[in-house]
Order: sequence, then C-alpha cells, then structure tokens
Amino acid sequence: MTNTTARIINIFGGLFFMAGGAFADLLLIRLFLTIAYLFLIVFQFAIDQQDVEQYVIAFLSLYLHGSSAVRLILDERPVTFDDKDESELLLWRYFYRHSGVTKLLFHKHIGHRFTLRSFQANERLDPENYFYITLEGAVRLIVEMNGMDNEFDMVSGYAFPAKHLHSCMTSPMLSIQGQKLVAWTVSECRLYVCSARDMKEFTHCPWVKDASQGLLTAVLSDISVNHFFRIRQQQQQQQLPPQLHRMSMTATEKEDEQPTLSSRISPLFQPLQDHEIPKSYLAGGSQSVKDSVHQFLYVIKKTLLLPWPLNEWVPGLRQVGSLPIPMCEEFDGGSSFSVTKKEGVDKVLSSGVELTDVTETSKISHVTRESSC
Repeated sequence: MTNTTARIINIFGGLFFMAGGAFADLLLIRLFLTIAYLFLIVFQFAIDQQDVEQYVIAFLSLYLHGSSAVRLILDERPVTFDDKDESELLLWRYFYRHSGVTKLLFHKHIGHRFTLRSFQANERLDPENYFYITLEGAVRLIVEMNGMDNEFDMVSGYAFPAKHLHSCMTSPMLSIQGQKLVAWTVSECRLYVCSARDMKEFTHCPWVKDASQGLLTAVLSDISVNHFFRIRQQQQQQQLPPQLHRMSMTATEKEDEQPTLSSRISPLFQPLQDHEIPKSYLAGGSQSVKDSVHQFLYVIKKTLLLPWPLNEWVPGLRQVGSLPIPMCEEFDGGSSFSVTKKEGVDKVLSSGVELTDVTETSKISHVTRESSC
C-alpha cells in the first residue's frame, strides 16, 4: 500500500477511536471501538509492522470489543415467548404496565420464576412461603397485625403478600414482616405463583430493580385503596368487580350470564394499546431491521456527549442505577406458622367457607406442586 492509503486508514481509525469517547451508549462505544481496531490492524499491515506484540494487542482488543458489540446487537432482537397458553406474555404485560420492563429482561430474570397454576374453590393457599398474582378468580386474604384482622378480596390484577417484596423496603417498613396471613380461594382461580426464595432473588436482582419496585408500589397502592378508602357496604354491591359480582349470583343467573375470559381478567393483562407499545427507537423495542436503523440514529442523536464548552455535562451519569439494593440476610426464604382462632381462623370458619383440616391450631399448608395450569 502507498503512504497515502496508510495515512487515510490511520485517519479513519483515529476518528472511530474518538467517536468511541463521544457517546454515552454502550453499544455505540463498543461498535466504534471495534471498527477503530479493525482500521488499526489494517494500518499495521499497510506499514508492514514488524512488532508482533502490536498485532497481538490489536487482535485481542478487536475480540474484546467486537464480541461485546455482537452480544449487545443480539440483545436487540425481538423476543417471542414460547408458551402456548400465553401465560408468560400475560404476566409481562402486567409487569410492563407497572414498571416498563422490556421483554428480554422479563424473560431472563422474572418470567421463569413464576408458574401459572389452577386452584379449585375453597382451596387453601400459603402466603407465608409463596407470592401470588391473581390472573382470574378471587382469593380471600386475612391479615392479622397488632391484634387486628383485616380482610381483603384479591381479584384479578391483585398481588400478595407484600412481605415477599422485603428487599425493596426500607427499615421503617420491615414491620410488615410480622404479619400473620390466612388465604383461600373463593372461586376457581388461576394464580401466578412464585416461591419466597425466588422472590428474594428477583427483588435483589439489580438488572430488574425497577420491576420489583414497580410491583411493590402496585401492591401497596392496592392495600391503601382497599384499607384506607374502603367503600361502604351498600356501594360495594354496586361497584363490585365482575369476578365477585358473578360469585354473588344465583345458579340461574350464572347460567344466563356467561362472561368471556377477557371480561373476568384485569385490564393489566390485556393486550397493549397503541400508545402503550414500546417505542421502536428505544432499546428493547425494535421489531425489524428498519426499527434497528431508526434506533441507531436515535441513540447517536440522544447520547452524544461533547466536551465543555460544546455541550453541558450530564451530572451523575455513572451513578444511575448504581445504588445498592438493601439486603435482608436474616430472611430465610419463608417459614410456616401456626394460626389460632383468636388470630383469624374464627373469621375463616364464620365466613361459611369449608376448609379441610382447619382446627383451633391449623398450620397453613404449602401449595401443592400438583396444581396444574
């Protein structure tokens, strides 16, 4: 090669090295550095570089940045859930509406921890050792704390108990760990079930911290609406959710009204509206090559960080998402407990629900693995 060609190659390599330091997006940084090292290797051949160490360093750097760029590009591929019953897709919509978590992060860190299970009416649950999200049906939950019993009807869209979101909580809220819970299904239900240990791993995962905190906000919001803004009894029948309204019907009324599955499922699980669909130009939102090009150009525009005085610096750029998640080492993943009549079982018995093996001191049984979807 001529000296002119080598100089041109060297200039382009230097420009890409410079571009690698001008953007805040990790994909752009890796991509530009990969191209820069390609030019560097070609330049070394052009000038007939005899130093073997320079070739070794250049090729290792090319592999380091190139492999990372490839992985980041592959992360932008569309994610398709492989479940035939769409259970994972429904749960992603629920989490997306609460926190905006992408499909990839949900699939890798959250979805596999939850199992969709079916339960018959009057079947006991184990909120001490499992976390539940109601997809369909209704669950009666009694929470005993400080000698007082609080009763809740957990219909579609409700999640419980809040105690399993412990790692999202600050110390003043840890008193919620002392709650004693009794729960059973009021009707046939389909519930997403996650063990306490899996919930601990999920809420401690830094990559989906927004998802766990969004879920905590939703649970606490539901509790406050039901407990502090409880509607009057005469209004309750008028404003009863479709699930509970149907349970209050007579057998004839139920035969006359056959609600569809979608009418009994919370809008949180329903397909996304047009304004809710993730933007194609944002990370995790591209669905085609055209979307990827749009995303690339958008990121170049939005993440350009020119030095002072050409641009104003963004304070705390490295600190975003760097705050540690509080650890609760004493939490052992859940434990069983005994409930006496004075602690709430009397309410269970007086409610007219016939629970198997409920005595004056009854231990809440674990959810059986045999429960099917």
